[in-house]
Amino acid sequence: MMKLGSQIFLALAILLLTPLAASAQVLPPFSTWQNQRTSTLNVGFVNGNQFDGWFINRAAGFQCQNIPYPATGTILPNGAITFVVNFTNCQTVTTWKGRVIGSQMPTKWVLIYKGVQRLTGSDLFRKL
Repeated sequence: MMKLGSQIFLALAILLLTPLAASAQVLPPFSTWQNQRTSTLNVGFVNGNQFDGWFINRAAGFQCQNIPYPATGTILPNGAITFVVNFTNCQTVTTWKGRVIGSQMPTKWVLIYKGVQRLTGSDLFRKL
């Protein structure tokens, strides 16, 4: 039979670790997501609510195509996601915000060119 102190410790450990497990389940490590423009987000490591990986742009009409750029982001247990890619060769930074819902990730993005010009849009990523 467990003592009260052990039970409290176990309950606290479960509460503290649940968000970590939930984040990993929402956004699996080493998963690939493709949007309607055939660009891909390749998720690498997921550590708590932080993740990293690579993004490859294949969107028609945009430069910096077919080059893997580092992607970093945050995923919450409820599926809310934000990730950023700095396309250094094109002086562009894009931020995506959305939600992971099963095997889909609807997002809205903001692209900043040379720190000034701004474009916005939306993407629907699907897990491959």
